[in-house]
Amino acid sequence: MKLRWIPMLLAALAAALLVGLACGGGGESTLAEYFTQLDAVTKDVDKQIADLQSKYANAFQQTADTQSYLNEYVPTVKDGIDRLAKIDPAQQTAEPHKEFVAAGRDFLTRIEAAAARVSQVQNDADLQPALKQLNDDQDLTSASDRFDKACRALQKIADDNKIQIDLQCTAAPSDTATPGATR
Repeated sequence: MKLRWIPMLLAALAAALLVGLACGGGGESTLAEYFTQLDAVTKDVDKQIADLQSKYANAFQQTADTQSYLNEYVPTVKDGIDRLAKIDPAQQTAEPHKEFVAAGRDFLTRIEAAAARVSQVQNDADLQPALKQLNDDQDLTSASDRFDKACRALQKIADDNKIQIDLQCTAAPSDTATPGATR
């Protein structure tokens, strides 16, 4: 079974944490500073995700690994969104950044609800039906789509300004060759 929200969660986490560590305190960032900070965090986030995936190799196949994975994943997303909210964006990224934070908070709410539902699963036989319900959850899908759209808006600003960064945004259904829209 293809779980479309799993790659979206991973991409959203990468984007959220990517922006998240760029917590400035001295006022507005320049565009280059904003995206330089994002790039540095991307590498860190990719490592965190890879570590979680390695640690829970049977996540989304076995109940215990799935629940453990989500128990660590959700706080990681929350922390990323919290750090995202503290960033001082460049003037050109102020509104897209604000939307990214709002979309991230909505997405986090849906991920928390999904994790709570999965935490109720008692055995491996019930895991796939529970995951299918989450996969079909329109609220989760809408929140994920909103978050991805906000990510693509930031990626477009980087691309338009010839800033070499790949935020790992999930591609829109009609995107086929958009720079930075890789998943």
